[in-house]
Amino acid sequence: MLLSPSDGTALKITTPILSLCALLVMSALSPLTLSAAPPMGDVREHVVLVAIDQSATVEKLSRDGADERTSQLALKKLTAEVAQRLERRLLAAGEHAEAKPMRGARVRVVVRTRQQRAWVEGILTGHGAMALREAQDQTGIWSELVAMLPQSVELRPTPQGTVAWSQDREALLTLTRKLTMGKSEFFVIPSQGGGWRTLLLKPPAVTQANLTRAERAQSNIGLPFIKLHLNSQGTAAMHSLARKTPMALVVDDEVIDVFRIPDTAQRADLSLRCSDIWVPPTQQVECVDVVVGRLAATLPMKITLITPSSGESP
Repeated sequence: MLLSPSDGTALKITTPILSLCALLVMSALSPLTLSAAPPMGDVREHVVLVAIDQSATVEKLSRDGADERTSQLALKKLTAEVAQRLERRLLAAGEHAEAKPMRGARVRVVVRTRQQRAWVEGILTGHGAMALREAQDQTGIWSELVAMLPQSVELRPTPQGTVAWSQDREALLTLTRKLTMGKSEFFVIPSQGGGWRTLLLKPPAVTQANLTRAERAQSNIGLPFIKLHLNSQGTAAMHSLARKTPMALVVDDEVIDVFRIPDTAQRADLSLRCSDIWVPPTQQVECVDVVVGRLAATLPMKITLITPSSGESP
């Protein structure tokens, strides 16, 4: 999504992680991209300008009666804090970067990497909000609504119960938005074999507040995965759930993977992947990088990426 501010630049809103993976796949396959981009393996420099939404901080300072000097110092400190967090995100993904605070609530990020620009932007955007949520059986819900389903939506059985399925993602989104599920929430995710299906999730059992750190790791055969280290409260929450309970990893309101609680006594550390149903093998590493990068440092305020106008240097 692009906005057009008065200074002629474009503000890019957060790129969803799974959309990012699709973009990277298309970039890799596109002859135009391959002809224009440096050969794979070459290090390239990416410069990204980040705009920080300081409105909440400004409102708080106003309520507190802060004077002009105090307000300016507080906003300068906020910008510096965001710069540090952006550096931490890229470092967690394996890249050193320089994030320099600038005037006007902006941060200039410079990173030299072999990765594409979309990979860098995917790590920088998003709040970094994480949740582990239990999946809920939908069978009873859909059995009552079967007569109300649009023609493009059908019901399909799964090992976890009946779900709504469609080739049309928007049809499922429109349908689920009409349903009030209390504290539970519907998500629409890619379905194995094609199309889209519904996933109903209970309120978070574990959030980023229970996360001590996330890191990139590899299996013995070289498969990338996300390793989550939980604090005592997060571990207790996982122990309160039965073994093999169906769960979902959600990052920035996006389902990254569905899994079952391991049949082991040790639940302080979880090893999860980006789902191989909707993230191809060639993009698993990039997906893991983006997830781990975002989880390395939360951003409580909204940020946007500024794309310079034609002829303008960042």
